[in-house]
Amino acid sequence: MRRGTGRGAAALALLMLCGCSGLRSDAARARSARVSAENAVLIASRVPKSVVFRNEVVSLSGRSPVVCGEYNGMNRNREWVGFSRFIYAGGEITFDLGQPEFAGRWAGECPGAGGEVMAKLARPKAASGRD
Repeated sequence: MRRGTGRGAAALALLMLCGCSGLRSDAARARSARVSAENAVLIASRVPKSVVFRNEVVSLSGRSPVVCGEYNGMNRNREWVGFSRFIYAGGEITFDLGQPEFAGRWAGECPGAGGEVMAKLARPKAASGRD
């Protein structure tokens, strides 16, 4: 006797697709947030073509994504200035200028500070000499 596995398999496939679409949606939101954050850093940079990013992490746990990361770029003398931290949230970029408010925000919203829904984004390795 044949069992009705066709319907069960179709339902399972549909359920799996629905679950995966949510993951794709989250991945798309994370990529979009990362691109927006990088653009905000580039706009504020003195030499945008020199900017490199590392350790970017996106949190999707709040109403809008939060991007935390580090960037390095050259100054007007074409010297590397060293990596600095940034937080991008709600369409606004905040740079670490040594203010205590930034440190508190970093601890609350960025990796290593207990944020659960964090997705580390794979980035190509920066060329040597830029670290």
